[in-house]
Amino acid sequence: MIHNVFNKHKKEAAATLIFVTVLIMLLIVKMPVSQAVVQIQFDQFYENREVKIHYTPKGSSQENVITETTGSNQVASFINEEYYQLDSLEIEYDSESQDDAINQMLFSFRGKVNGEIKENEIYEGAEVQYNTGVASVKLSETGLSEYNKIFTDDWRLKVELGSIFLAVYVFFLLRHLPMAYWRRFGGKGLFIFVAVTLYCVVSLISFKELNHSASRQNLYIKSSKVSDKLEVDEKYKQSFTGKEDIQGVSVKCGTYGANLTGNYVFRLYQGEEQQPILTKTVSGSILKDNAFHDIYFDEIDIQEGQTYYFSITSEQYYDGESLSLYMGDGDIYQGGQVYVDGSSVNEDIVFQTLGAGPNRFLIVWGCFTMFYFCILLVLVWKSYHIKKTTVIRIIYMFAVLFALVKLGTYLKHFDVSIYDELAQISYVAYMEEHPEVIIPDFSDVHLLMPYNDEKQEEVYNNLKALTLNKDGKYVGKDSGIINYLGHPPFYYHLMKLADAVDVQGDEIIIDVVKLRVFNIGLVMAALCLMFYIGYTRIKKNPVVHLVFTSTILAMHAMFYVGASVNNDNLTLLGVTIFILGALRYVEKKYTTGTYFIVSLGLILSLWAKMTAGLMCVVAAIVLVSLTFYKEKSAKSLFNKRFWLSLPIYLLGGSYFIYLLIVEGTVQPSLASFAGHQYKLAAMVYTSPENRTVHSLLGFLRQFFIHFLSAWTDGIPGTVGGLFSISRIGNWIITILPFALFSRKHRGKTEGRERMYFSLFVGILFTVILQFLRGYRDFQFVSGHASTQSRYYLCMALFFGLTAAYFLEKLCEKKENIVKLQLGNFRICLTGENVAVLLGGILSAILFYSGFISSIVHTMLYPF
Repeated sequence: MIHNVFNKHKKEAAATLIFVTVLIMLLIVKMPVSQAVVQIQFDQFYENREVKIHYTPKGSSQENVITETTGSNQVASFINEEYYQLDSLEIEYDSESQDDAINQMLFSFRGKVNGEIKENEIYEGAEVQYNTGVASVKLSETGLSEYNKIFTDDWRLKVELGSIFLAVYVFFLLRHLPMAYWRRFGGKGLFIFVAVTLYCVVSLISFKELNHSASRQNLYIKSSKVSDKLEVDEKYKQSFTGKEDIQGVSVKCGTYGANLTGNYVFRLYQGEEQQPILTKTVSGSILKDNAFHDIYFDEIDIQEGQTYYFSITSEQYYDGESLSLYMGDGDIYQGGQVYVDGSSVNEDIVFQTLGAGPNRFLIVWGCFTMFYFCILLVLVWKSYHIKKTTVIRIIYMFAVLFALVKLGTYLKHFDVSIYDELAQISYVAYMEEHPEVIIPDFSDVHLLMPYNDEKQEEVYNNLKALTLNKDGKYVGKDSGIINYLGHPPFYYHLMKLADAVDVQGDEIIIDVVKLRVFNIGLVMAALCLMFYIGYTRIKKNPVVHLVFTSTILAMHAMFYVGASVNNDNLTLLGVTIFILGALRYVEKKYTTGTYFIVSLGLILSLWAKMTAGLMCVVAAIVLVSLTFYKEKSAKSLFNKRFWLSLPIYLLGGSYFIYLLIVEGTVQPSLASFAGHQYKLAAMVYTSPENRTVHSLLGFLRQFFIHFLSAWTDGIPGTVGGLFSISRIGNWIITILPFALFSRKHRGKTEGRERMYFSLFVGILFTVILQFLRGYRDFQFVSGHASTQSRYYLCMALFFGLTAAYFLEKLCEKKENIVKLQLGNFRICLTGENVAVLLGGILSAILFYSGFISSIVHTMLYPF
């Protein structure tokens, strides 16, 4: 039998024999060493240490000395080829004590560590001498033998050569497999091979550097004073308890507003060691006033439970420069304390630890895998006879999973409090504290401030950033500052269902994480409703559904806000409900359910935020008017089923009638209900002499640039200009609806086209009003261009449906719309072919923009 197998596979047998022979030769033959570097590591740090390495080559009596200087606890030196085999090796180095030993010698060939000699191998039987300030160690026969053994053979080179031969051998054995695939599947086999290869290349090469990130661990040490000016002497020394994931510390510094030019020295100590294990020089030019500065520990491994100390001193005396450290109450951080001139005090330097951040490779690779699989299904579902409904369901399943990954990542690893979250939770706290209040007197709703902070007489000095404790809770009290939010109270009543506020006298404890999770639930409810609408209303073409979901998922700020406490999350649900009702209306489903859905969505939008409600109201008016014109009748609205929904409109309108009577306006603002504090609020008012000056055209340009960029501005990791790959997708989906005004589409009054047109008119009407209001505020109130483009993220469903609509129209073109002649090759593409090509490219751009771009470009995470 063996003979028959051999005769049948002679080539394979010969290749196997050759491969085995090569492997044996690799094991026997010694590979030459090249580009060798030795790295000598010491137990203690010694500034400007001089190290002399005495080499005596084998068979030679001449000793050669190489001198190196180092400013840390290690030194690296290039090894000439003549020193690869030695009769003697001695290392002489500056040292302050006999305890300053060599703990390891690492040897690298061609940039890769190829061997090491450990401390016990260095000193076992070695000749060790210590004279004042200088120590030396001469390797014994055992240590020298280990050295010569390392330089005898380059095993890494063997592995690399062996891998090449293995790849050639495997390729030879499988050489018939591609042809077998080709005969069995035709072009499908080639496609699978290319697809898998591309996936592996992108995954393993493009994402390989994404496994490193750091997170800032807040220790909640609050600033209470500043230290004295840092001098050359080591006056302040902070202890902390080590954890395995600590990679550095971030220290809050004060420069008194000056730009520093000198150098400052950071030292890290372990336990009771007198010599630092790490010394780093920090340029004063990068230190900012009242800000944290990050200092990483490089290759230092922090041990769990071990006590460490760090200090910062001036490198020398600098006349006219003052660098201080912020100090705080020592009772908050229990893992250490500060030592002033060697004596412990009940205070701490205000610092944070830098730990391991999220595994960016797993996040990006997982999301890319889902997207790549969807792209493949869109391309091959016909060839492999996969049901298109199955493909579409998979796309929506992955879209929901991708949305959860985004929201979860933002919640856990990002600071999502940038969009008025303190004001939002203060409003929630007021409604919880006063359960009898249905519509508040807005002048009674105050912002909160940290409970332990002393209240200042000037109320706006009490305004502090939102800071949570380690349990994700905010502990606050009334600051005396009137809340600038004049939003309807329905959202804040809804937040009471989360049961996240605990009022204990004047102390208010808010579980902000619980409120954020509640908001994520609102966003996911809206997204699931969007995907239901897309699945049921869009034609069953996978690429169209892929573009639809990609457009919605590309709304970067929508998910960022969605992981925070913000009434914008309710507008998303309200507007989505309204669009569902409007779709049913243009489908001529004039039922009680349709009018109820429209009224519910309209009132929810108005009760969440006036901007969202105004878009829906204008869109509803335009849509009804166009329907009257198309049908030459008003029966679509004025019928008994519509009148049944009238109480909902009356209930919603009663709130605004009440405001008009009590406040004199339907949109209260800080100027209307707190005029005495209005001009003190720097966030909304700037005195005339400090306002930015712009012409009307200059303001117009700034407004629209900021309008488009603000969909991604303010979110960590967003890089590049407006036309960068991180943002171009937002441009496309924002500008695309303008095609509804083209001659080809504007005359259409059929069904969905009519609704899309009406929604876009509502958006444009609100944008124009926002522009006029922004210009008024710019000239007479704030002096800066306010665009608030995130207010329009609630129309995400509209943008997704519009993109799907134009792609559907392209798919309907069965004739060849692209004809190319390339030499003897002629390429003809139908409308559907072009739709698949453009849809795939657009989906890829939208996939990368926003979340993926943010993760790729963010190394340091705030939590």
